[in-house]
Amino acid sequence: MVRFAMVLVLSTLPLIGIEAMSTRQQTPQSSYDGAVEALTACQAWRQQEGVFTALTPPMHRIASQPRRIQTGLRSCEADLEQALIIGRRYSVVAESHYDKPLHQLNRPISQTFPYVSQESTSPTP
Repeated sequence: MVRFAMVLVLSTLPLIGIEAMSTRQQTPQSSYDGAVEALTACQAWRQQEGVFTALTPPMHRIASQPRRIQTGLRSCEADLEQALIIGRRYSVVAESHYDKPLHQLNRPISQTFPYVSQESTSPTP
């Protein structure tokens, strides 16, 4: 009886572990019917946060001194090869000023927006 209980416990523990690991996986992201819908979703995501100011490096033709610019915390760009919209976010605080150029501020990838391109959804002739 004890042997049966040990075998039962040893055979079910990996299954419980697999179930626990599968609950931690991210939920599947929704796909969009086309690039327009994906870009609309991306723009809505981009506008959820405020703006901040930073410096741009001096350009000898335009200005000899660094200039302050105001830009959004989030931005989006399309990766057409993989049908993704990549949302990026600066790791800064909204409505604050940084005396650093934009390229020195950390900008991790926060979210991707997969979509089905219109070419792949249309029937092939």
